[in-house]
Amino acid sequence: MSRLAEACRTDIAAYLELHIEQGIVLQSRNIDLGLVTAIVGIARVEIVFQGAAGHAGTTPMDLRRDAGLAAARTIAFVAERASSLAGAGRGYVVATAGVIALLRL
Repeated sequence: MSRLAEACRTDIAAYLELHIEQGIVLQSRNIDLGLVTAIVGIARVEIVFQGAAGHAGTTPMDLRRDAGLAAARTIAFVAERASSLAGAGRGYVVATAGVIALLRL
């Protein structure tokens, strides 16, 4: 750490870093070259939905506590909200539900 200042280069004015596109934007729009103007910040959230067993045919709909349904509605809401923000030009917004596990405890 004491020699960190020695790592500073003064002989380089600029650099070019080439990447292969990891998404489909350039190809889908038939664009040959893209310039990076921002970096995406990633936030991960873990949500646990708790419900109650009893989803057999004898449980009326108004008495069910289906955690899977709550999760599905939340995932749909988040995707719709991200699409709305992106469509409104509120920056680069994406949302993904990466892992879903339904467990019976």
